[in-house]
Amino acid sequence: GALSGYGGAVYGGTLEYCALIDSEAIYGGGAYASVLKACTVMGNCATNGGGVCAAHAVDCTVMDNFASDGGGAYNSTLDYCTIALNEAANNGGGAFGGKIYGSSILDNTASCGGGVYGGEIDACLLQYNDADLLGGNAAESRIARSEIRDGTAQFGGGLSSCVVWSSTLENNCAMTGGGGYYGIQTNCLVVGNRASYLGGGLYYGCAVNGTIVDNSAVRLGGGCYSTSLENSIIWDNTVQSGASSNYYNGTLQVCCSRPLSVGNGNTNVNPQFVGNGDYRLLSSSPCI
Repeated sequence: GALSGYGGAVYGGTLEYCALIDSEAIYGGGAYASVLKACTVMGNCATNGGGVCAAHAVDCTVMDNFASDGGGAYNSTLDYCTIALNEAANNGGGAFGGKIYGSSILDNTASCGGGVYGGEIDACLLQYNDADLLGGNAAESRIARSEIRDGTAQFGGGLSSCVVWSSTLENNCAMTGGGGYYGIQTNCLVVGNRASYLGGGLYYGCAVNGTIVDNSAVRLGGGCYSTSLENSIIWDNTVQSGASSNYYNGTLQVCCSRPLSVGNGNTNVNPQFVGNGDYRLLSSSPCI
C-alpha cells in the first residue's frame, strides 16, 4: 500500500482471515483502529505501530513489522496472538503500550523493551526478545501470570522497571540484572538467570513472596544485588568472583538465605525444595 497518515492497509472496520502485508503509514502500517480476527499482519512499517495501531487483534499473527515505537503494535489490544520478529528503533519491539492477553511475544528487538514497552501483559509467554539497552523481554510494563524467558539486554535481560505478579523469570541474561533490573516482583520464581557483572537474578528493586534460585553473576550478588526482599527464599545462587553469592547489600525481612542476614524473622536453614527443578517446598520445610 501507499504511505498514508493512518492505516497503511486498512483504517477502521472489522476484518477476518485477511493478510495485511507490506504497507506503510505514520500510525499503523498494517491497520489503524481496526478489529482483526485470525489475520496475518506482516512486513509493514510505520512511525508508531509498524503492524497495528489503536487496533484490537484476536488470534492474529503480527510478524516482521518495523516502527520507531511499537514494531508490532502500538497502544492496541491483542488477545491470543503471536507477536514475533518485529523491530522498533526505540521502544517496544513487539508492542508499545496497550493490553496483551494469552499471547506469545517472541524474538522481537528494540533499544528498550525488546518484547514490550509499557502496557499490561497477562498470561503471556515472553521469550527470546532482545533490547540493546534496557529490558530484553519487557520494560516499564505491568505483567501478571506470565513466563519471561531467554531475554537479553545490557540492563535487565528479562525485565527493566516492571511491576510483576505470579510469574517466572528464567534463563535471562544481561550485564547487570540478568532477570530483573529495578521493578517490583510479587509471588515470582526467579531462576537460572545470569549477569556478566552484577545481580544475576535481580538488581535493586523489590521482591515479595519470591523464590530466587540458581542464578549467577560474575562479580557480586548472584541472586540479588541491593534488592529489598521480604518473605522470600534466596538460595543456591553463585558468583564467579567477589563475595555474597545469594545477595549483596539490600534488606531482608522474613527471608531464607545464607549467610544469615540481620532483619526480622530471617533464617539460614535449608528451605527443602521438592528437587529436580521443582521449587515447591516439602511439607517439612522450615519456610512454611
